[in-house]
This record gives sequence, structure tokens and C-alpha cells, in this order.
Amino acid sequence: DFPKYQLLSQFILKINASMPILALGAIYDIKTVGYFALANTIVSLPMKLIANSVLQVYYSKIANFKKSDSKLLLQSTIDFLRVFSKIIILPVILIAVFSEYLFAILFGSTWKTSGEMVQLLIFLTTTRFLSMPIISVLNVLKMQKLQLKINFIRLVMLVAIFFLSFLLSFEALKTIAIYSFSMFFFYTIVIIKIIFVLRELNE
Repeated sequence: DFPKYQLLSQFILKINASMPILALGAIYDIKTVGYFALANTIVSLPMKLIANSVLQVYYSKIANFKKSDSKLLLQSTIDFLRVFSKIIILPVILIAVFSEYLFAILFGSTWKTSGEMVQLLIFLTTTRFLSMPIISVLNVLKMQKLQLKINFIRLVMLVAIFFLSFLLSFEALKTIAIYSFSMFFFYTIVIIKIIFVLRELNE
């Protein structure tokens, strides 16, 4: 069943990745899509730079996981969360507070909306970068079925968010706020769920 779950999971993952841009393009104008694309790129960049070194250490620890090393896997995951959270807390606060003004200064006042979007997307982006390597633990544990469920639930949530935003004629910033905070809670729950899975392996 591994190839079946893995292929379907990856297919849904690709849909999830492109959904926000496609949905915003369908609901709003091209200018809104441009604001969102710039905001999403800028907010992701520092996270990628910060995450790289921490992720390499984490992946090296879980790469050769064996069933007898479940305690090590749990501890490595908790250590990763602790270290990464400490590293990103200050950048997250600074971005959340100052991005609107920085965008107006760097890109001009017409791009201030992108700065406002960054302030909303920073919470989603933070938990996404925290959860991505932890979700990969499911591959190590051969739990592709659970991974598929996680990706499918996210797809359903995204469809619901953007459909309701269209139906209720929400403004773009309101839609992005709902999207960001919904995904923030989704990724937080996923992290907690996987921690519980790892704890169960040690019982």
C-alpha cells in the first residue's frame, strides 16, 4: 500500500500548494494575486534561511531510524521544535510588527497591501516550517496513510475557506486572514498529533 498512499498524498500536496494562488486569482483581481505572491515569497525566505541548518541536523538524526530508536526519534523531534522556535521567535515578532511599513519603504506605498498580507501570513508560515520536517517522520515510520489523511483534511479546509470567502464576498485581506489562521491551527494540531504518535511508540 506504500506506493498507493504515497502517490496520492503527493498529488494532493501539489494541489494544496497551488490552491491559494489559483483561488485568489479566481475570486479577486490580478493585483491581489500579485500582492499575495510577493508577500508569500518574502515571508517564506527568512524561514528557509533560518531553517536550513537546523533541518539538516534533524534529518540526519531521523534518516537511519530503527524501531528500537523510538526514544531518540521523539527526543530529536522535541529538540528540533525547541531550537527552531527559539531561533524564529524574534524574526516573527519583527515581521509581524514592521512588515507593513518596510514594504511601503522598500517597494513603494502601492505595495503596502503586501506588507499587511505578510503580517497575516507569518503565523501560517511559521507553523508550516515547523511541521514540514515533523510530517516527514511519518515516512520514516511508514505511516503514509496518516500522511494522506493530513493532506486530504488540509485540501478540504482550503476548498471550504476559499469557497465560503467567495460565497460571502469577503475582502481579500479577510480571506487571507481566515486562510492563515485556519492553517496555523491546522499545522499546530498536526504537530501535536505526531508528537502523540511518537510518544505512543515509547509506551
